[in-house]
Amino acid sequence: ADKIIVTGHPEYDVLFRSVSCKKEMLSTLYSKYAIGNRKIVLIALPQFGEHGMMPWDEHFREMRFLASVLDRLDAEILVSLHPRMDREQYQFLREDFRFVLLKESLSEVLPVADIFLASYSSTIQWSIMCNILTVNFDFYNLNYTRYSWMKGLVSIKKRDELFDCLMTLLKDEKYSKEIRKRVKFDSYKLLPFEGNSVEMIAGAICN
Repeated sequence: ADKIIVTGHPEYDVLFRSVSCKKEMLSTLYSKYAIGNRKIVLIALPQFGEHGMMPWDEHFREMRFLASVLDRLDAEILVSLHPRMDREQYQFLREDFRFVLLKESLSEVLPVADIFLASYSSTIQWSIMCNILTVNFDFYNLNYTRYSWMKGLVSIKKRDELFDCLMTLLKDEKYSKEIRKRVKFDSYKLLPFEGNSVEMIAGAICN
């Protein structure tokens, strides 16, 4: 145990800087994508097709279902694609739903979100570290326990509960404030998030 040094992850340094530059990123997004001043809901699309977890036709039906729910919200919808996802295959989200398909990396943009959605992604941890209201949607019976300890993570197991959950987070200030308190508490239990992970790793190697 004495040989273990907790340093954080280098990618967290980018995320940390993005938190510090949140206002500048918001300004960039407003001008680049012509989004309005509504609250921002950001989703990291799951890679069920890419990972072979679903046939492609089922995967895209699921993507359209998620889009149909988000489209009903009074919010700006930003979509983050994993680098392995073929951007051309997801143009329907921009053309049919007028969502923003981000060109920026998630670590650059995440801090501007009011709500972040993902399905058992490692980026859920990023969102909690940034003190963002975070929704884990699992209609797929994956039942991973990686984040079961988190008190601030909102997990949805049924499709017909997703819209109401998001609406409550967007509109119910008392509820969202309470969830934010839990998120902040969760964030204290995560890896160091101080913007100096690379420096700490280099120091550990040199020593």
